[in-house]
Formats: sequence, C-alpha cells, structure tokens
Amino acid sequence: MEKEEVIQQARKDAENLWKNELESLFSEKINESLLDLMKNIDSKFINYEKQLNTFKIDNKNSMLKSSPFQIPNPSLSSSNINDIYNPKVELTSKKVDISKIKKMYVKLIPLNDTNPLINLIIQCLTNIKTFCAYYVNPKKEEKILSKSMQNPNGVYLGPSYLKLLIDIWGDLRGEYSPIEIHKVLKELMRNNYNSNNSGFIMKFILDQLYSELNPDNNQQINLEYAKDLSILPSNKILNASYSYISAKKICLSCHNIVDKYYIVSPVINIYLDANNGKSNNFNLENNLNDLLIERGKEKIIDNCIACKSQQEFNITKYFNTPSEIIIFYIDRKNDPNHNISLSYEFSMMFKDKKYKLVTVIKDPPSNKDASYIAYIRSFSNHNWYSYDNRDIKLCNNENEKSDNKYASLLIYARSGSN
Repeated sequence: MEKEEVIQQARKDAENLWKNELESLFSEKINESLLDLMKNIDSKFINYEKQLNTFKIDNKNSMLKSSPFQIPNPSLSSSNINDIYNPKVELTSKKVDISKIKKMYVKLIPLNDTNPLINLIIQCLTNIKTFCAYYVNPKKEEKILSKSMQNPNGVYLGPSYLKLLIDIWGDLRGEYSPIEIHKVLKELMRNNYNSNNSGFIMKFILDQLYSELNPDNNQQINLEYAKDLSILPSNKILNASYSYISAKKICLSCHNIVDKYYIVSPVINIYLDANNGKSNNFNLENNLNDLLIERGKEKIIDNCIACKSQQEFNITKYFNTPSEIIIFYIDRKNDPNHNISLSYEFSMMFKDKKYKLVTVIKDPPSNKDASYIAYIRSFSNHNWYSYDNRDIKLCNNENEKSDNKYASLLIYARSGSN
C-alpha cells in the first residue's frame, strides 16, 4: 500500500468510526460502548503508524493535519525524565474545557514497580471536576509553570499533573499510562512512596501542589496549626480543598480556654476510636466532631497559666469551615480488626451546605488476596464506576459503595460542583 493510500484509509476509518458510533455514544449505551470505541481507534491507528514507519516519515501525525481527528500520542514511557522535572517543558497545544467533557473515565494503566494505591488516588483526583477545572485553565497554566520554578527542591509536581489532566481529557484514547507523574512522586516522596496510607498520600499530593503555587505561604500551610485564620492566604485552590477545624484546650480546673487554634488541612482524619470504645457504631454526619479526636489525646496534662500549676486539659475539636471538596481519611490504627462501624450517606449537610459523595476508596482485607478499589461518580453522566487498577466497570450496586467495613477515604463535593 502506498503512503497516500495509508493516509486516506486512516482518515476514512476515523470518520466512519465516529459517524457510525456517534448516535449510540450519547444514548443509554454510552457507558458500554465508549471504551470499546476508544480501544478500536487505538488499535487501528497503531497499525497505521507502523505502516507509515516503513516510509520513514519523521512526523507520525502529519497524516491528519487537515483532519479533525488525531492519532493517539506515543507511549509516555519514552519520556525523558529531564523534561518531567523541567517546568519549562511545552505541555501540549490541546485546550480542554472540563465543563464540556462527555466521555467515560479514562483508565490509568497500572505500571510495573509503582504503588497501586497512588495510581488509584491519581485516578480519583483526575475525576474531581472542581479541582481539575482550576488546573485545566489557560489562565492558570502559566502560573503553575512559573510558580513551580520557585520550588527549592528542583522537582515539580504541578507541570506533570497539569500535563496528565490535559492529556487524558484532551485525547481520544480510553487508556493512559501516568508514568511521568509516578516518576516525579517517587523522587518527591522517597521512602514514603510505597505507603499504604491513602490519607497520607492524598495529603502529600495536595500539599505539594499547593506549596508549588504558593511558595511564600508554604511554611504556614505545612505547619497546619494556625492561631489566626487571617494570616492564611485566600485563593481558589486553598478554598477548594482545605477545610478548617477549630481546636480548643480547656483547663478542667479553672475552665479557662488557654489555647485556641485551627487545623488547616486538605484531608480530615476520622478516628473510629473517638469515645474510647463506648460505642461501636458511628455516623459521619452526626458524630463528626467527636470523630475528630484521637483516643488518648482528648485529655492531656500541661501547665495552666491561670492556675499557675500543672492541670488536666480537655481537648475539643469541631468542624469550622468546609471547603468545596471535603476529603475524609478513616483512621483504623486502633481498630485493626474493623470492629467499629462507620456509616456515611451519599448526600450530607456540613455547616448548612449540601455535599454529595463522589469517591470511596477501599483498602483490601489484610487476610485476603484482594486489591485496592475506588468507586468514582462521573461528573459528566453522574453514574458510578468501580476501578481496581485493572479495569473500569459501571457500578449500579449501592451496597458496594456504602459497605463501610474497608472504606479508607471518602471524598465529598459541594452539591452542584461535581
């Protein structure tokens, strides 16, 4: 087959594939048909690329310059690690409008020698509309790159995360290999890269992204404890993902509040042993303030300025200011056998604002050969999908998502934002 014939056949197949499938893609069968279509397009174009290589064409994408269809990008495994760490690297010419995305979740292909839990968390982050819309915005891209240059450690997560979002939502493929962002996280996290704590990993990623964009306020956020909220900067990414918890230290002798501070964090720890085992059943919405206190840390011995002696202090915490996205980590370090039950609803009220559950990550049972699994609510069609690092499946069984025994991470989004 001649070069021009290959080019014409590629264009013809692309047009026919979309023409024949367009009606069904936006019908009730969208969930079942779209991923198959993506794989079909991938396989055909890969074959065409191989044929064109025989003509020694330097630019593999030249065949579609006059066509609205694109050949999928080559595998990212060939990326140069120096480009990954260099925030000046050109990301892409594609522009993505998150509000107009109408396709299924992109499957992030598991890689060898990578932490499967991190892959799962990346998958969840790429499907939070409010969070992604902040990054996939032409006005923010230049800021992300320029601010990242001020990061003193020389390794930048922001550009690789931005590139990941643009690539997966701006491409025709149904699968994507996130090798670049894994390489960056390995360098940044070092020995913590293989952590099995979903709350720690999520917090690390969000703290890193925020600190790169706001290097001047990096120290304040990393300290977490703020005496005065006015010292914290006000910006969209902080308001979108960082919630505020009020904490007080009260002397049980003189009843004075001797210390008041705020915990500012993108991940809220929920301790299922909050009442020292007095109850084995908790509801996230009704018992939230009690669940913020870790067993053994609700009372401490310290010096009281008013009493001028050592006294017993009571620690109280309450949910102060929720963000647009609320992330709860279920801490079971004092409940290793999963005896305590935590119930959560698909819709909850936090500080008089309605939130909807958009993600549930479950850890595998320690005594079973199972894998991490995430249940993610689509922001385009509002269906739920399960993802286990192997495949994405439509999930209509509410019991799977609400079965709380092994839930480790819950993500809620303000109603209407995701």
